[in-house]
Amino acid sequence: MINRAAFESLVMHLKTLGPFLFRPNSGNGGDAIIALACMEMFDEIGLDWEVYTSKGYENCKSVVYSGGATFPQYFALKKFIAAHEVDIESFTLMPHSFEGHEQVLANMDERYHLFAREKTTYSYLEKVTTEAKIHLSHDVAFSLDVDSLNLSESLPLFLPGQPINFDLQWFLKRFKLRCYLASNPKERLFFRTDSEASGEYDDLKRSVDLSRLIKGKMMTRKQVTGIALAFLSVIKTCNHIMTDRLHVGIAAGLCDVSCQLYPGVNFKISSIYEHSGKDLIPEVEMMEHQKLIN
Repeated sequence: MINRAAFESLVMHLKTLGPFLFRPNSGNGGDAIIALACMEMFDEIGLDWEVYTSKGYENCKSVVYSGGATFPQYFALKKFIAAHEVDIESFTLMPHSFEGHEQVLANMDERYHLFAREKTTYSYLEKVTTEAKIHLSHDVAFSLDVDSLNLSESLPLFLPGQPINFDLQWFLKRFKLRCYLASNPKERLFFRTDSEASGEYDDLKRSVDLSRLIKGKMMTRKQVTGIALAFLSVIKTCNHIMTDRLHVGIAAGLCDVSCQLYPGVNFKISSIYEHSGKDLIPEVEMMEHQKLIN
């Protein structure tokens, strides 16, 4: 684990929980890295946990929800809490960035433990929560020991554990990604194209959105691990990366790959870099917004 002291407050809390269920945060390749880092952390410190299932929840009402970002356009966390708030005994949100959803946060009582992964979110939670317990930590992806993972030098034919429709999607995405990697052997651009895209880099023909290409269902450990390892294996092969994807930047730092990380449309990247990145992945260079030319 990188800089164990940085996660001391989080680890101390997790050790108090007893048996719990872990709910991965569905999303993209970056979310898979966070979820894998969470599971690796749980195992390393000897916690009693299982991946969340509805059947498992019948016997265990303590839930740890994976880290990531919950902004106004994202509703997965809100829906999960609404479905469980009546009988849940303990809910821990792994280090997260937050914006919006004020009423959900305000309604949380002492059963809820919320970890912010940067100071902007921590200040926001101080303002909008009433009874929930809030803490400041770091994005758990920073704790991932990449050298201990079995990374392949090539993209997998299938992402493990995915249903057939996702296998078919991956077949097309894998072909696109292989062509891109072969045509850009030195400098690779991985800029986002989703709802958090800044719009600054939409016309970059030399870029692909790696996080959206390597994704799938993340309801089992096998699924999470398969996505995360494929994602990291691509990063590991790069010589230099330019990106506005937070976890592309974090993964580059963990893999000792030269990387220029650009701010996104919100506070997330800049705030996390200031709070964590400049110390935990100093090899990654934080950039200012600028127009990139094809």
